[in-house]
Amino acid sequence: MSRYGLNDSIRDGATKELHFEPRLVDLPLMIRTERGVALVSRQAAKRALRWKMDALRLQ
Repeated sequence: MSRYGLNDSIRDGATKELHFEPRLVDLPLMIRTERGVALVSRQAAKRALRWKMDALRLQ
């Protein structure tokens, strides 16, 4: 009994190698604000958090 594996199928051309690279996706975040809930990008949420932290430091 012989074994026919993935490397064998790539070598004989029955299967093509698959190359992929994961990438970061900026998904929207739901944040709670004084006016309700808002959908914002991750970058906008980070900016808003920095502004709030700066405002708290100044008090």
